[in-house]
Amino acid sequence: MGAFNGKDGEFILNNAVENVRIELLAGNISKRKAYAIAKGAPNNETLQNVALVKSKNMSADELRIFVEILLTRFTQEQEKG
Repeated sequence: MGAFNGKDGEFILNNAVENVRIELLAGNISKRKAYAIAKGAPNNETLQNVALVKSKNMSADELRIFVEILLTRFTQEQEKG
């Protein structure tokens, strides 16, 4: 379970949804990308799954920003709602 070793791995384990953890363990996304997704929208299955689809075409830094923007928009929509 090397994917979940260290401080970043523990954060991923506690904040990434199941699909993100599975993709990390399968080697389909890097630990940096999994961390960026989990950090940007902790435990938010909807946003993390959207980010997971986009992860194939973005760097970890781009992905982190993308997820933060998604979370901001998602939160704004919920407040209107």
